[in-house]
Amino acid sequence: MSGHFLDLPDRHAAIRRQRWQNLRNGRTLDEWFSGTSPPQRRTSVREEIPRQIYVFCVAEPGTNNLREVADPENLNLIWETFVDSARGRDRSAFNIPKGQRMAILRNLSRAICSGEYTPGRCRTVYIPKSNGQRRRLEVPSATDRVAAKAFAEALKPALWDRLPRHYGPNAGYLHLLADIKAMAEQRGCFFIGDDDIANCYPTIPRVEAHQAFCGVVEPLRLTSTQSDADEISQFARKLIFGVERQTRTIGLGQGSCYSPLAASIFLKEFLDVPLERTIGNTVNLLRYVDNTFVIGHEHCEVRAAMLEIQRLLSRNGMNLKEAGTRIIDLRQNTEMSIFGFRARWGRNGLTYQITDKTRERIRLRLTERITGRNREQTTRVVRGLIEGLQPALAQAQGSLMQWFLQILAHEGYLHIPRTQIEQWGQEAAEKWDQRVQECKLALIPGATTGIEENPQVS
Repeated sequence: MSGHFLDLPDRHAAIRRQRWQNLRNGRTLDEWFSGTSPPQRRTSVREEIPRQIYVFCVAEPGTNNLREVADPENLNLIWETFVDSARGRDRSAFNIPKGQRMAILRNLSRAICSGEYTPGRCRTVYIPKSNGQRRRLEVPSATDRVAAKAFAEALKPALWDRLPRHYGPNAGYLHLLADIKAMAEQRGCFFIGDDDIANCYPTIPRVEAHQAFCGVVEPLRLTSTQSDADEISQFARKLIFGVERQTRTIGLGQGSCYSPLAASIFLKEFLDVPLERTIGNTVNLLRYVDNTFVIGHEHCEVRAAMLEIQRLLSRNGMNLKEAGTRIIDLRQNTEMSIFGFRARWGRNGLTYQITDKTRERIRLRLTERITGRNREQTTRVVRGLIEGLQPALAQAQGSLMQWFLQILAHEGYLHIPRTQIEQWGQEAAEKWDQRVQECKLALIPGATTGIEENPQVS
């Protein structure tokens, strides 16, 4: 009997297996189909087989099109995964009942598939920056965030090999910190130039951003027909230009879910590729969106590379904040902060410690009382914060976890067992050691890491 069920179509097999299990538990066929047994809600295939977010598959171009991205079920999954849990910098929530939400998403899907969709105007919000100034954010509506996020999530896997390695799976700023540590300890690259692109998002030219998208995506041949390729290109253009298609030609929306991906594609085409042709292998360029790092053996080599970055950026009306003048020798133990971690060189190689500002940010993050947060969400926040402390936990796990536990107890996070938190800390430290070893092996020509990727907790 079980072999018979395995031969059934996948979308029916799950329900039939559940029925067979119920029969084995004492229910008869008559009871199941006649409804004489106690009322039991019939399990749907969607509940038994979790749906995954739609992504473009490079190996199967015939299956990639914008209609799959705009499927209402896919948009709803994006809403539940990203929009409801991520409320935006202004803390505005989108608590809409599912029935009303699905009606909204079906209208959004029809607009995208028909080509009538255009992003609406954003609400301007100003948030404080660490230097005392304010950053201007353009907060999109819930539907615009869903549309942009669904498109970005579909594109990311196809672009992982085309973008800097710190943008791929299991990457991010932690991978960049591990790369710096590996290059310093394995290759002796102690000189590091650190600078940010000034006002990166507001100064990126929109026409060039769309040209970069076409230059990166079109060679992948994601679709089998030209019409599907044109739909994807036009949708990307709408997300880049927004509602101000004619009056504004410079600047990506700082708040759009698609802007980080669009900025990375633009900088890849107009900065990374020309820079690699110019400097060759003399130095190593590490970039995480607008954060730029150049690592080398000699001060003069790093300085020349930073000046070349400044020249390439100036072609498009952009520049570095400090004009590439910030170059540090890691062996001198200069107080250098990278993504909230203080880098120090010692007998154990390059180590990281969290700064006082990072400690304060963590404390404020745990102090926040966000309306609608339940225990599951707060647990996810706590674990995500611990994951973000990987570099520091590997060096001083005991003292750092003790400080973290004291804050949790003071702020009332008593529903999470202490042993569970300590286990998360141990796992985070082990992930960091694994990440560093992976980066060191990647520096050896022809070596394979053999290390299985561990997804980060959001």
